[in-house]
Amino acid sequence: MGKVRCAPMKLMNIPRLELQGAVLGIRLGKIVSKSHEFHINTIHYWSDSQTVVQWMHSTERRFKAFVSHRIAEILKNSKPSQWKWIPTHLNTADAGTRPLAPPKFVHNGLWVNGPDFLRNDESLWPHVEFQRCDFQEEEELKPCMLISNNETQVIKFDRFSSLLKLKRTLPWIQRFVRKSRIPDYLSVEEIKEAEILLCRIVQIESYSDEIKQDKAKPTQPLMGQLPPDRVTPFVRPFTYTGVDLFGPFNVTIGRRVEKRWAVIFTCLTVRAAHIELANDLSADSLILCLRNFINRRGTPVRLRSDNGTNFIAACEDDGPITPNHFLIGCLSATQVIPKKAMENRTKC
Repeated sequence: MGKVRCAPMKLMNIPRLELQGAVLGIRLGKIVSKSHEFHINTIHYWSDSQTVVQWMHSTERRFKAFVSHRIAEILKNSKPSQWKWIPTHLNTADAGTRPLAPPKFVHNGLWVNGPDFLRNDESLWPHVEFQRCDFQEEEELKPCMLISNNETQVIKFDRFSSLLKLKRTLPWIQRFVRKSRIPDYLSVEEIKEAEILLCRIVQIESYSDEIKQDKAKPTQPLMGQLPPDRVTPFVRPFTYTGVDLFGPFNVTIGRRVEKRWAVIFTCLTVRAAHIELANDLSADSLILCLRNFINRRGTPVRLRSDNGTNFIAACEDDGPITPNHFLIGCLSATQVIPKKAMENRTKC
């Protein structure tokens, strides 16, 4: 069984064409081995290209993409020890590349029986010492070294006695870099561009740290520690509460329109909300809303609010409630509701 392909229209060197033949051979070997029912112990692949055989036995595997991909396919289905070199005059597959001298299908021909050395011991098979060739070096990836110069000065300023000479020299350098074909005289625009470029160079040299800071991306600041009221676990809702007013809202009563405000109580732990309606911004309305809130949600351990004047309430026994009661102190029910009123509430 044999298989031949024509060379591609794109020009390709001989070692690459030989490598293509090796890929074709490995694919053909897979088809033959799967088509037979008997077990095959070993398979030997022969190539008359020393370069291809060296690529198979190479341990560095630092080749260009064309060679690397095809060697990877070959070694995926075979081992390097299976690939051996054969002289061209003994290579049976070489007959397929010579259309003017096609193989002869005779009983004792080379195409049918193969080379005679296959019947001998493996130690008597052809063997050659490989030598490194130019084609192998062309297909290898050679390491390259990049040397960069961090010097920002295009020309040395101390070589010029005046700024005018420096500004007239720099445009000629820019012309050389741009490879521009301009008349042999300098224009006013070129001299201005050179002056701006000189200023930029001096700024980079003198204010390099400031420029780096300006180009730096701002980082997200760390969030501050939350107060204990926000992170206290295993407490009922509204144990720690924040209170505030919002409004007013126009409410229609009969034929008249009056203003009403809302008092919002928010739980600082689970963010629950409770809203009470206030008739006005007086202390009495606030105390009434606090009473309704405590009767429904229970007495909070601490209330927090801003320093609004409407939060200055008066109680019969304990005196007025100041902002300190809301912000840092513990607030008991008797500070919001008189003790007598509290007792009457519990009897209802």
